[in-house]
Amino acid sequence: MMMMSLSAEDTDTLKKKLQLLLEEASKSLGDMIGLKIALQPLDFVDNAELADVPDFFEGEAPLLAHTKFREGGGLSLPFSMLLKSQQAKVLANYMLGGSGVSNENPLSEMEQSAVGEAVNQMMNGAFYKSSANFSKKVDVATSTVTPFEGEEQLSTVNPILLRQSVYSVHGNYTLSDGTTTDVLDFVILLPLEWAESFVALFAVADEAPPSSALAPPLFDISGIMAPGTTLESFKTATPQPAAVTARAESQPAASAPSVSFGGGGGNNAASPQQGSVSIPPPPNFSPHNPVHSSESVTVQPVQFGSLDSSVTVSPAYDSSNLDLMLDIKINLHVELGRTTMNIKEILELGRGTVLELDRLAGEPVDLFANGKLIARGEVVVIEDNFGLRVTNIVSPQERLKA
Repeated sequence: MMMMSLSAEDTDTLKKKLQLLLEEASKSLGDMIGLKIALQPLDFVDNAELADVPDFFEGEAPLLAHTKFREGGGLSLPFSMLLKSQQAKVLANYMLGGSGVSNENPLSEMEQSAVGEAVNQMMNGAFYKSSANFSKKVDVATSTVTPFEGEEQLSTVNPILLRQSVYSVHGNYTLSDGTTTDVLDFVILLPLEWAESFVALFAVADEAPPSSALAPPLFDISGIMAPGTTLESFKTATPQPAAVTARAESQPAASAPSVSFGGGGGNNAASPQQGSVSIPPPPNFSPHNPVHSSESVTVQPVQFGSLDSSVTVSPAYDSSNLDLMLDIKINLHVELGRTTMNIKEILELGRGTVLELDRLAGEPVDLFANGKLIARGEVVVIEDNFGLRVTNIVSPQERLKA
């Protein structure tokens, strides 16, 4: 088995970022089950031996939480976490709407499924909330929970753990509902290649952009300022009274007309000379202090032209008119079935409640466009997502009845 080859800097990045990732996971889980969940500081063991991992569980049969990622993202290898089964029963009870009650019975299939859903929501929330810091997108595909059966099981679900040196990360969550506090211990097994890929996600995202890459200013006023004038002095400079004199070089100075603006305090403003034009200052206008005119205003009703009956009316359907609407978005939804319940029955709903719908198994489901039935089809699975294969288009007559 090869030894760890991460540098001291990369190891430090791994520890800090994994701590932040698992804190986001605790927030997602807390929001889902309505508890305050806190992550305690992690304990990293370099080059751990898998044979020593069961000692952490003190003879208790652990559970293996196995998370896979979608292909093409920043992480390709799975993420393996071990949980204590009795503590996982408390989490399952919370997931099923209980108050965290545990028992000594073996973990049932429903409880195991509930723990798997909790881990799935934790991982999805953690990587989604952390995606802004990643240099490459990471998508969680599935998370499953099964009883841990030792290295033989790892050779099937995550064989790289047996071929590389491993970080063993020990930690625990505290789950509190305000009155009682429960603990959820875990051990994460990180092979070297996973650790390197995880650290690489932050290699580009953590680098500050160079100054040359910063966006240019929206405009540059340096070209309209006098040489040697700084932006600060330009902002704080006191505007001088405007006095503009236009003089033609070909005429004598005495006969040249001048233009002066009132309110400037100049000689021309006080006593205009012959050949000069005095312009009064503009009113002090603002949207909150409008200028009122003393002149009378004539108000007349609007005169509309008469309608011309000779105008050609476009037909009810024209393909050119339809082209204008081709980019309008329509909300589509698929309805599996319906049921009717009174308010008392709705208030009694809880996690794990099964509702019977008015649709037989295998019967086509309905496709609606903006609430209007347009087609029917059968449910299919495309990779990990649900899809609909349309088998019947609803006729216009039936569409009007719906």
